[in-house]
Amino acid sequence: MFERDEYTADQGALADFVNQLSEEFDFSYFLENTRKGQFPSRCWEVLGAGGYFGILAPEEHGGAGSGIEDLIVLIHNLARKGLASHQLLSQILCCDLLARYGSEEQQRSHIPEIISGKRIGLGLMEQTEGMDLFDLDLHAAGEGESFVLNGTKRYVVGAGEASALLVIARTGSAPEGDPNDGLSLFLVDPKLPGIETIPRELNVRVTAEEELVLITGDSFSDVSFDAVEVPRGDLVGEQGIGGEAVSEVANLLFISTAVMAIGWGESVLEKGVEHAKSRVIFEEPIGAYQAIQHPMVRARTDLELAKLAIARAASAYQKRDEDLTVYASVAKCAATEAAFAACDISIQAHGGSGFDRETGVITLWPLILLSRILPLNNDVILESFAEAALDLPEAG
Repeated sequence: MFERDEYTADQGALADFVNQLSEEFDFSYFLENTRKGQFPSRCWEVLGAGGYFGILAPEEHGGAGSGIEDLIVLIHNLARKGLASHQLLSQILCCDLLARYGSEEQQRSHIPEIISGKRIGLGLMEQTEGMDLFDLDLHAAGEGESFVLNGTKRYVVGAGEASALLVIARTGSAPEGDPNDGLSLFLVDPKLPGIETIPRELNVRVTAEEELVLITGDSFSDVSFDAVEVPRGDLVGEQGIGGEAVSEVANLLFISTAVMAIGWGESVLEKGVEHAKSRVIFEEPIGAYQAIQHPMVRARTDLELAKLAIARAASAYQKRDEDLTVYASVAKCAATEAAFAACDISIQAHGGSGFDRETGVITLWPLILLSRILPLNNDVILESFAEAALDLPEAG
């Protein structure tokens, strides 16, 4: 999945497309858009025209009907070339959710639009205790022909420009010890009365100006719902299937985030290694010193080990293994930590120039850092492992 000589013919075609795309839309294109606070629309349009947002979507709705391994090849190559984004993952995941749970009308109306590039926001996270993806306070009370939504979703990518929001809300009480019950999935028009979108700055501030757009073109917002009336026809699937939907999207999001982090980690490490070879101090390249060599080797080793974890998670995804969530979580944790270490040593090797956005290292730092936290903090994942795998006491 990660090496060219292991690709199928279709996967080779995906890699070739990404290489060609990166020649037209290089780092300077994305940096210029970031400085202007603009979304990389021209690149997005090419991806939409080629149907790449629908890589997992059924063919009858204009998708490719591909599997998890093809998705991994696409995301990995895009990330290495600086073309992957959280918005891209949102498009792919929302297509998949609608294909699994949406009505025929919802699939027919929305999937082709999402594949073509019409942006959609995935409202999953909230500011609750943060210990579980099922800690949801957004409530949807059924009233006649509508549901009334109250609450807030946090860090919804692209919410400010989205044509639709796909959100998980609580429509019933969760039985004690079973928080995934009582959840439902909704398609929401972001222009409905009572919805407020609040932009959040997550970029590295290198100027006095606020910068809301990351190098990938991603922008994040909180979305507040104040007595928002959503028609019953916008309920996706049956009421109460939201817990199953959260599990589906979380596993795929964990794996996709891991793959994207691997691509970013490889990209920044490659820049660090090249700099370490050419930067000469005391008549030797700095790459000759153990203080640079060893962290770089460890980062590369951890990236390679994380790829094995991703491959195992992908296998579990294909087989619908009962331990899929464990494997997907391990992959996400391992990959994002490896990418963080790769980014750190690359910045260290560059010294002061590591903070110059022109080097293409510091621009990925906030995204790699964010990947350790979203959709679930790595420390929370480790606590779950401590309880499930080692039978250690629950954290207080």
